[in-house]
Amino acid sequence: LNGFFFDPEVLAREVEGLTGWSERSFDGEYASGWSSLGLLEQGADGTVEHADLAGCPNIRALGESFPSRMIALLVSRLDSGGWVKEHRDLSGGTPMGVVRFHVPITTHDEVDFFVSGKRLHMSPGSLWRLDTSYRHRVVNDSPVSRVHAIIDLEENDALRAMLPQRDWRDAAHNVYFAGFCMAQGVKLAATNPRRLAQRVRNAYKLRFARESVVDTDAP
Repeated sequence: LNGFFFDPEVLAREVEGLTGWSERSFDGEYASGWSSLGLLEQGADGTVEHADLAGCPNIRALGESFPSRMIALLVSRLDSGGWVKEHRDLSGGTPMGVVRFHVPITTHDEVDFFVSGKRLHMSPGSLWRLDTSYRHRVVNDSPVSRVHAIIDLEENDALRAMLPQRDWRDAAHNVYFAGFCMAQGVKLAATNPRRLAQRVRNAYKLRFARESVVDTDAP
């Protein structure tokens, strides 16, 4: 999005003081070298903040820069040589009433981030909206860790005004994604009903209760 810039050096200094990163390996099948740290989340009992957020005033201010209630604020790190397999997920999907923004803090020209097969160059401090209901993947072939701040916000009129106007392609994608979710549900009903129940709970928590969830679906 044009007109936004967040000082990546200031944000990087705050990231250096963070502890308790959670490895998100998915048994090495979907990702490698990928970790994250939730700094603010919405739960059933209200807002939950990580203790380290108190030492990150600029990261907090980043999340509060937008005219909407935050569902989640986190930092995500992909180590040198790390990768995340192509996938879709609910947690940052517009069909779920969520707007997800990415702000690259530390990155490199040899980080390859693809959305629907298109490579994006995301410079440090810039602001990007990512709808995770589209296929996306990332490979870090650079010598540095790639670190992004990620903000999930409740979709509202003010946020929609910041984004490109929706057209028939968005409607067609939403229909396709609904079909994709139904097909995944039928498959899981036969192979892993427990996982299906978890995804249904996550979808309800996110879409209706506006609580933070982490949900990754293989294509």
